[in-house]
Amino acid sequence: MLRDDDKLGREAFYVACLAEAVALATALTGVAAVGEDIAQDSLLKTLDRFGELQNPSAYLRVVVVNGCRS
Repeated sequence: MLRDDDKLGREAFYVACLAEAVALATALTGVAAVGEDIAQDSLLKTLDRFGELQNPSAYLRVVVVNGCRS
């Protein structure tokens, strides 16, 4: 079970990174709707591993780029 501070950390990360992830995915795909979907999926994948990551923002960028490539 997540502690309250873990949950708040994940929520804050999601809010802080959503716009940047959408912008990156949209720029790479050229389609806003596709970029939004990839960004959402990428954020969820990143949040699944959030506690293990030293740099979640960098991991998120990698997941977004990989999502755009596939």
